[in-house]
Amino acid sequence: MLLLYFYYALSLTNFLFCLASQFSSESKASVTYQGENC
Repeated sequence: MLLLYFYYALSLTNFLFCLASQFSSESKASVTYQGENC
């Protein structure tokens, strides 16, 4: 149960980083994120 919560939190953080990289072209140029297209 706890592991599922950690997986959900990690997935949410992953999505937020992806969303952030979408809106900042500087970070998109410097860092190639694996979930760039979400």
